[in-house]
Amino acid sequence: MASKLLCAFLAALCAAQVMASPLHLAAHPSANHKGLIADINAAIEAVNALQDSIGALKDQINRTITVITVDTPVQIKNILQKLQDLGISTEEILAAEAAINQSLSNVEAVFTGIVADLENILTLTGQILSDLGNFQLIQLAQHILDLDAAFTKLQEDASTVLSRVSAEFTTIFNTIIDLTIGEPVEIIQQITEDILLIGETWQAEGTKLWTAFTTVIDAAAAALDALWNIVSSDEPTTTVTPKLLISH
Repeated sequence: MASKLLCAFLAALCAAQVMASPLHLAAHPSANHKGLIADINAAIEAVNALQDSIGALKDQINRTITVITVDTPVQIKNILQKLQDLGISTEEILAAEAAINQSLSNVEAVFTGIVADLENILTLTGQILSDLGNFQLIQLAQHILDLDAAFTKLQEDASTVLSRVSAEFTTIFNTIIDLTIGEPVEIIQQITEDILLIGETWQAEGTKLWTAFTTVIDAAAAALDALWNIVSSDEPTTTVTPKLLISH
């Protein structure tokens, strides 16, 4: 069934390829051709908007990585210094610091993977814009399908971010709290509050990321709808519109 749908899609694109060629449009101006040009222009606009939303998400990811790799270590160092002042051994402090740095590196790696997905999508959208600008609608078919697959991968990767970041934060929390064993309750409470302040900062960054991510998903849906309109005035018989796989 899927192969038949793809064949039908490619056949429609072949017909559209001929109709949309510059020579054909010049020789046979009509309302239909004007409509096709309008659809192409709308698709170009939608893809440009998608690229802008991806750029905004990448910027937010970079800001979040800075918070995690620059700001958080400073906060943690201050917490560990408090514990060292209480008499915790240097060896224990250094071991805890190494474990925490590993967790921070793991979090950074999670976001680096998302950025790689976004770079792949930007490459595909660039190819799609080239297809549209040059009326290469046959090539456009494969690039639309590639774009859908790329968004599926992005959403699958993004769906694991929350759990992976949460797990690393839990590791950091437990690593520090383990150092407070045997300390007075008020000391444990103070250290716990200091750690939770870091958690609040991470949560705020997560909210910003979610907003930027959902904007990308909405822009992707609009772009793919616009691309489908180029080859059919009807609803597509199958969908390449990305579905949100993760919930806030």
